[in-house]
Amino acid sequence: MQITSGYPIWPLLDGLSGPFPSLEGDVDCGVVVVGAGVTGALQAHELARRGLDVVVLEKREVGFGSTAATTGLLTYEVDASLRDLARRIGVKEATRTYGSMVDATRRVGALARRVGGCRYAARRSLYAASRESDLRELRAEYRLRRSAGIAVSFLDRAELRRGFGIDRPGAILSEDGGQVDAYALAARMLHRARRRGARVHDRTTVLEPAYDERGVRLRTEQGHVVRGRFVVWATGYEMARYLPRGLVQLAATYAILSEPLREPRAIREFPIVWETARPYLYLRTARDGRFMLGGRDEPFREANLADDVVQSKASALEADLRRLVPWAGVRAAFAWAGAFATTPDELAYVGPLPGRRRALFALGFGANGIVFGQLAADILAGEVLGRPHPDARLFSFDRASLPASVRRNVHRSRGRPTTARRPRARGRTSRALKSR
Repeated sequence: MQITSGYPIWPLLDGLSGPFPSLEGDVDCGVVVVGAGVTGALQAHELARRGLDVVVLEKREVGFGSTAATTGLLTYEVDASLRDLARRIGVKEATRTYGSMVDATRRVGALARRVGGCRYAARRSLYAASRESDLRELRAEYRLRRSAGIAVSFLDRAELRRGFGIDRPGAILSEDGGQVDAYALAARMLHRARRRGARVHDRTTVLEPAYDERGVRLRTEQGHVVRGRFVVWATGYEMARYLPRGLVQLAATYAILSEPLREPRAIREFPIVWETARPYLYLRTARDGRFMLGGRDEPFREANLADDVVQSKASALEADLRRLVPWAGVRAAFAWAGAFATTPDELAYVGPLPGRRRALFALGFGANGIVFGQLAADILAGEVLGRPHPDARLFSFDRASLPASVRRNVHRSRGRPTTARRPRARGRTSRALKSR
């Protein structure tokens, strides 16, 4: 499955992240992590930090899947507002979910600062009203976040123009956020895990697994066998087709990186920006004075990742950028595309499928995949060690915020992922490139 196209910027800036040798023999371990993007790297790092014997397997070079295409935004906000979640599962549980995201966002930032070399910068975020008619709901969302103890303020049109040169009717300004080079972060996490004893192998394709009560047995395309007590699937959007029906929708999203501004300091503290419209745009800056803008999503087909489609979308995004920040006057220098997935409630899937406790999943579908990856690392390490995480139920496959029909499909699968049709996207979007 092709999941990126065009010119994702991070491998161009950072080069190869190895060397990580391919697997050349049979191996036994405690936990097998399949997938070595940023989510898999966070799992391996946390598991190794807790003293577990870890083997990581990746079919591409490390970080060359969706992680290479992410715009690397870090925010606690998900595509389901706090008010939407509260309507589904109550204010208490929705507030706990958002609180978990705030904590994970801070933890990723602290981790990125500690390892260095991954272009991390703390940033505030603006959730902007696209239309005047969105203001009433946005103000209600702001009040609920404040009552939940989240650090936010509300800016009107004049304050947005004066502070950031953005012309929108109003916005929620959040203090907790950041931006990162997720490709470099993944490499650094894996190198740290390897220093703690983890074995990392890229260019190693895993075939169908076999499970029993004692663990999992994986066979590679080269004929080698890997045995572990648990397997953590961190393969991102490519896992979507194997999940029970109704769990995932696939789409394609697009991004551009602008030419640098003549005066880079003009956007040194510029916030992350996204908006209430669906589909929406998401914006960040780069350290050398560039804007990075994503959006213009479409239902996923590999044809939508073709070069001519990417270039057409890049032209449209360039026009979007000029409308959003007209004072910048910049043009697109690079453009790329990637697949992403959304869930019915816009939250990640973390944990085992019912009936298969040895198969654990770290699937950061929806917005904020990197932040979801950190949450998954905490939850799944607890699962392996027999210490259940208090927030595990919020992101489980049968959580209360999912529609009842979807939960029934999960249980009907009896722990056997089923090849699912790719559902048609319904005009929804996710900041997938922003964080995977």
